[in-house]
Amino acid sequence: MRLLFDALTVGSPGILQLRDELIGALLVSAPPGAEVTLLSAAGSSRPTGSSSLQTVVLPKPPLGWVGRWWWYHMGLPAAVRKHRADAVYSLSGILSRPLSRAAATVVTVNNMMPFTPERWTLYSRHSRARLRYRMLRSRYVASLRLADAVVLHSRHALDTVRPYAGDIGPKTRVALTGVPSDLRFSTAEPPAHPYAGRPYWLYFSAIYPYKNHLAWIEAYRRALAEAPDLPDLLVAGIPADPVHLANIKNALQNPALKGRARYLGVLDRETIPAWLHHAEVNWFPSTCETNSVALAEILGVGGVLACSRIAPMSEVAGDAARLFDPFSITDMARAMVELQGEHTLRADLRHRALARAANLSWRECGESIWASVESAIESCRKRKAGK
Repeated sequence: MRLLFDALTVGSPGILQLRDELIGALLVSAPPGAEVTLLSAAGSSRPTGSSSLQTVVLPKPPLGWVGRWWWYHMGLPAAVRKHRADAVYSLSGILSRPLSRAAATVVTVNNMMPFTPERWTLYSRHSRARLRYRMLRSRYVASLRLADAVVLHSRHALDTVRPYAGDIGPKTRVALTGVPSDLRFSTAEPPAHPYAGRPYWLYFSAIYPYKNHLAWIEAYRRALAEAPDLPDLLVAGIPADPVHLANIKNALQNPALKGRARYLGVLDRETIPAWLHHAEVNWFPSTCETNSVALAEILGVGGVLACSRIAPMSEVAGDAARLFDPFSITDMARAMVELQGEHTLRADLRHRALARAANLSWRECGESIWASVESAIESCRKRKAGK
């Protein structure tokens, strides 16, 4: 069984990390004789080698949407024939009819923003972002309907796409992602404190408007007025949206914050476990996710987690987080004051985090993909036979 894993058009650090973890999971859980060929863009990192893995490095398709259309309709079907693939797994979430005719297809979706138009109000009506989300939703829906099998990384993702894609439940498997394998951490010997021993609260993930930073910072301002001994507020992450980052920096300069809040920039990967573990609380106020690996990272180092009550944050965190309403500044501020005063609760959340992390499995993701590949091949066989 030959699987072609298409990751050529993806490029964000988070998705590349997901790619590497899934490749590792596929190799660990591969059925006897199965082989994986990864299509990766030139210049991106490469997963470690294996006798069951072949990595093919190609230039990214040029000319924006035109180049992507060519890739999915012509380039990828040609790659299927060249590598004699039985099935294709599309990490980008995009398929085409020529590709479906060439091989069995398995698709995923790693972006729920196209399916949550109520969040589009964060962008101006005629912005490029809104247009992009509309176009992506159209392509995702067509691909979900066309696919022989679907793998999603939260139950929330399935519930969110179903009103648009129809009843894809029978051909869909759901598997939560695991704790990143490069997160080396020992509870017996935790890393040194990264903030000179001073207490701090941390937000760590990419910088996008839907991550809800501005409401969170305002909640901190209100909580600080009630409890002046709160830890410093630190924001860290890749500045994916420069305009939103500028708004964050402006909010952090509010005199009412008394110089207690700052943007750290992008953390070095090797320092992330220390930052997450030693934070008095890791805050994740996002309003839209598919399955944030950042939550698994926090849980995996025994970090104290407070996150949005809405899915998929509540689905991933389980009972290992203090949940709050991300649409209520008052509720966020209340959670801040409560967690500052509840040392026992924070200690309990650390214990719960490690227990929850133990239930998040990359291997399960790999097994789900292979099971989907096998069912996709059978579905494709019947489809081509006209059954």
